[in-house]
Amino acid sequence: MNKKFQEADDKLKAQILDQIPAPVMAVNKELMVIYMNEAGKKLLKKARRRLLELPAKI
Repeated sequence: MNKKFQEADDKLKAQILDQIPAPVMAVNKELMVIYMNEAGKKLLKKARRRLLELPAKI
């Protein structure tokens, strides 16, 4: 998959996930936050850019 198509696909997925009223978070293998939807951002009252790459606490 070329990079331009992948970026468009990722953007579309994020737009869809942002419409979900429940918090949605994705983490990588190191348990670092790589995605947080709008509901999660509002729940934590933080800007999404401040949440990305933070460790996910269990």
